[in-house]
Parts: sequence; structure tokens; C-alpha cells
Amino acid sequence: MGESVSNTQGAYKGSSASANAGSTGTGYEAKASASYETWQGTHGTQVGGGGDTVRNTTDYLTATAAAKAGALTGIEAKANLVEAKDQSGKVTIGLDATTQLGYDTQAGSVKASLLGFGVSAGKEIGISTPLFSFTWTPWGS
Repeated sequence: MGESVSNTQGAYKGSSASANAGSTGTGYEAKASASYETWQGTHGTQVGGGGDTVRNTTDYLTATAAAKAGALTGIEAKANLVEAKDQSGKVTIGLDATTQLGYDTQAGSVKASLLGFGVSAGKEIGISTPLFSFTWTPWGS
């Protein structure tokens, strides 16, 4: 039998806020975001002399507002209680009123949503409701 070793490292970050606007490769975006507390960590597992490192983040109490025009056009408005993600996907619990349609070049997926209800298909596969969203990245990030 191989040996299993686990290691977890991480750090809490305090509050932060940012705002930016500009041109992306496929359009224009204006975005503002704020977060209260963020846990960013790395969890590594090694089994039998080989293994992958799983990078994960968990963000608490975040808010985002954005307007996008281009390949992915729409308005994003979110206030999340918690968002947990790693290379296999993301789970979010909070309030979401995002309305968008188009191709997200960063995610490599086609996305459509109306007032928080939506779907995505491509490199990311996901569903969203105004209170909960789940994204699966079957081929890793």
C-alpha cells in the first residue's frame, strides 16, 4: 500500500475593495467588488510517492457589481455569504441577480442567465439560482 500524506497551509486576509474599468480582448468591462474576510489555502495530498496539489480558496462576505459588453454581455450583481472553489469547480451561497448572455472567454464557456437563474456549458458546466450556484470544471482549470 502507498503512503498518504496531507498538508494544509493557508492564511486569512482582511477586508478589501477594488474597482476597475477597461477593455478586454473581447469587449469592455466596468467592475467593483468588496470582500470582508477571505481564506486562501493550499491542500496537498500525496499517495504512494505521487500526487496532485489541490489549490482551494474560500471567500466570505463578498459583493460584486459589474457591467460587461462584448462576447459576454450583461450586468452582474452578487452578494455572497460564502464562495468555495478549487480546480474542479466552485460552489456559491448568497444573493445573485446576474443577467448575461454570451461566450465567457476566461471560463471557455457559453453562459446565459436571467435575474440569477442560469446555465453554463463548455469547459465549465454549471447551474445557478438567485441563492445558490454550482460550477463543475471536469477537465481542471
